[in-house]
Amino acid sequence: MLFCDNKSAICLASNPTHHERSKHIDIDHHFIREYVQSKVVKLVHVKSQHQVADVFTKALPGPVFGKFIAKLGMINIYSPT
Repeated sequence: MLFCDNKSAICLASNPTHHERSKHIDIDHHFIREYVQSKVVKLVHVKSQHQVADVFTKALPGPVFGKFIAKLGMINIYSPT
């Protein structure tokens, strides 16, 4: 299962028809599309507020950042004990 918060990306990967807007997509998109069609990979939508991977790629508000860090089980090794 591959979790994604982008519904458009899920539709593009799941739909075998060639769209005019998607003709210049990188080769990795077509690679994923083949795996989705052969049912090796299943794309599942997850709401943005539950996308834990955002902690590595985006600037998040403090409470959201803290929640995601706790979910990942990460600790601050520099915090005073």
